Amino acid sequence: MRINIKDIKELPDFKRKEKAQGAQRQSDEFLMESIRNVGLNEPFTVKREGNDIYLIKGYRRLQVIKDLNRINELHPSIDINALPAIEIGQNVSPIIARLASDIRQDLKPSERAHYINILLKNHGMTQKAIAMMFGWSVPSVANWLVILDCIDPVKKAIDFGKFPMSAGKIFSVMENDGQEKLFNQFKDFPRHITREELKSQATKIPDKYYKRSYNERMKMTKFLTNASGKGHVHTDRTVLKVRELDKQLLNDQISLQENELDLLKRDRDSYSRMLRTYVYEIETWFRNHKITEYIKSNHLNVNKNLTAIIELETGTQYK
Repeated sequence: MRINIKDIKELPDFKRKEKAQGAQRQSDEFLMESIRNVGLNEPFTVKREGNDIYLIKGYRRLQVIKDLNRINELHPSIDINALPAIEIGQNVSPIIARLASDIRQDLKPSERAHYINILLKNHGMTQKAIAMMFGWSVPSVANWLVILDCIDPVKKAIDFGKFPMSAGKIFSVMENDGQEKLFNQFKDFPRHITREELKSQATKIPDKYYKRSYNERMKMTKFLTNASGKGHVHTDRTVLKVRELDKQLLNDQISLQENELDLLKRDRDSYSRMLRTYVYEIETWFRNHKITEYIKSNHLNVNKNLTAIIELETGTQYK
């Protein structure tokens, strides 16, 4: 689809309020030079709500286009009255769609947990709904969220890979001073710390530093793991028993298939972005009357094929 720059509405919480600094400023300058000299290589992502069109992805690009247009240095291929855009069809509000776009990025664990918490607290979503949106499991969402209950040094250690993600569970059950005591035992270690090392040292932290007493924690653990020795007794069907080796082999197969699926999805998304970019470049050529007439006169079949592809990808109708 093509949209007029005047019709694009920005979500207030995601507007850039300060000038970029350091690496971010260099990235902005590179983006400005690219749009000035090459043009727009990636369409905007928008969400329609009623008669309004909200910008989901492309805030930096939009600001650069506005700045260059103001000083008459915009690349000639860019028409601010007909900017390329992709409309997402998720049945969610524009803000949730924007947050989801941020969460899908390569964020640090504490940053992802922060955005997930916004969806929970400010937008009435449940952990199950969030898990379904991103294709995660509900326990995975819970694992992200416990990071928010950790003190800042622990969050940084998880963010930069010194502590594993599972460290959030170990630290979050402690009071802040207990977390500090455990963290201080590892802060000068030059290598990554394992979950087993953290758990081993956590057992040595006195009970007074925990949010719940030892007995309460044990009761919760037994309840969650059903550690009565018998487990759940099925009264209406035969209990399925699987040998541990079979379980491990099955888990390995599932992990391998999931990795292969992730690679295929990555390739698909990469090819999709490339195709979308090429389509919008061709569509831009077709807006030039001389090019259109030349292709129609000399390559009629090519013209028909390209027109069909453009209409399918962009929704733009050609006569």
